[in-house]
Amino acid sequence: MTHFITTRCRRLPPSRVLGDRNGFTMVEIMVVMVLLLLLAAVGLPTIKETLKSQKETQSVRQVMSFFEAARSRAIATQQPVGVVLDRYGAFDPFGRSYAIEMRQTISMPPYRGESAETLGVVIHDDFFLNNPANPVATSVVRSGPFNACLFRQIENPLLLLSANYLTDGDPANDHLAPVQPGDSIELDGSRPMRIVDINFVDNNDISLATYGAPTPPWAPMNPLYPEWDMTVDGPYIKVRFDSRNFVQMSAAAATFEHPSGSVVAGGTRLWRPTQYRIQRSPTPTSLSPLRMLKGMAIDLTYSGFGPGGIQFSPFIIDSNSGTVADNTQLNANGPVDFLPVGLVFAPDGSVQVVGGANSSLAFQAVRPTGQIFLLVGKTDGIRPDDPFSTEERAVANILDPDSVWIVINPSNGNVTASPNGKVPPPNPALSVEENLSAAVLAARSFAYNSQDLESQ
Repeated sequence: MTHFITTRCRRLPPSRVLGDRNGFTMVEIMVVMVLLLLLAAVGLPTIKETLKSQKETQSVRQVMSFFEAARSRAIATQQPVGVVLDRYGAFDPFGRSYAIEMRQTISMPPYRGESAETLGVVIHDDFFLNNPANPVATSVVRSGPFNACLFRQIENPLLLLSANYLTDGDPANDHLAPVQPGDSIELDGSRPMRIVDINFVDNNDISLATYGAPTPPWAPMNPLYPEWDMTVDGPYIKVRFDSRNFVQMSAAAATFEHPSGSVVAGGTRLWRPTQYRIQRSPTPTSLSPLRMLKGMAIDLTYSGFGPGGIQFSPFIIDSNSGTVADNTQLNANGPVDFLPVGLVFAPDGSVQVVGGANSSLAFQAVRPTGQIFLLVGKTDGIRPDDPFSTEERAVANILDPDSVWIVINPSNGNVTASPNGKVPPPNPALSVEENLSAAVLAARSFAYNSQDLESQ
């Protein structure tokens, strides 16, 4: 008989299998936490700097691409295309110092009248630029810069419609005028000049006694201009314009020059016939506005054109009491309207004008006298209260090495980016405006040495 010996296996509890461990010890947890903290301390600053650098780079690329798209559109359509930089606020000291949104505008086709042979007659008219709608009624002086042009109604229906809307006594209708004050007019041999008023002639404008010989076109039975018969046409339309152009703007003064060609009435040349072209107010395109990344902005405190130019800075506009702000003679004690900043690309890709843009987006005809500089920086660095701040958390953008200059060459419209240069400390003996000009001159040194971000 065979006997089987059986053994009974006893199952050990889990605690015995795992060595009586139900988890990690406190020491092990603390070691892991210390290691994680060490890794965070080493890695987070690097990650933070990388993200910050990517944000700044992306912001610069956004702005450059927006300008390049406007330039390309101008070339493709053979029409001027503008870019408007909206100040964050027009009157707030902080908001007027920077822009975070940009818009693209397109110009309406230039207006030349109803035919290629349509002419205007340019004259000198006595009026004040700060109140162009009210001429010097008793003056019959015809010697001086040409600053007004007369047009026949039948040949210029758009101008007639504009004059009717602007003189009907109801300001609510002014926006309906197809041609507006603020648009620009070009005459034979002239650069664009800003229109300041659209009205109808008065008796002084057409008084033959004030012109002498040669007699103007509206003289009865004038064989050279038989179509200029006011008994048939009705009152002529009169467009007044500012015949001055800025050639330089600085903290001290604004320099003007008159357009080329025969622009001064005198002697036997108190009038002259001229072909003309009116550039009407740009209108926003269907392209969505560009809004910069959160925390980034274009700092207008240090932006402008030319070697040390800060024409877009509130400090410069304030110091000129509005004169430079909107290219006209204003009461120095009046309020300053901080207009948006704008530039227009011409059909050949160059920059046609740069400066302010009014509420209807009509650009002021200011020719850039050098490269255009826009400083891209942090909103924390917008310091109109202290433009040379060195506070750790709010370093002024002009002193921040991470700030970047957007540089636009007006001769060809090319857009590049350049790093911010080292800025000398402000000189207590100089004014704020003078210190700002000296600072931006140094900060733009890389741009003047043709060094862009890709070469750094």
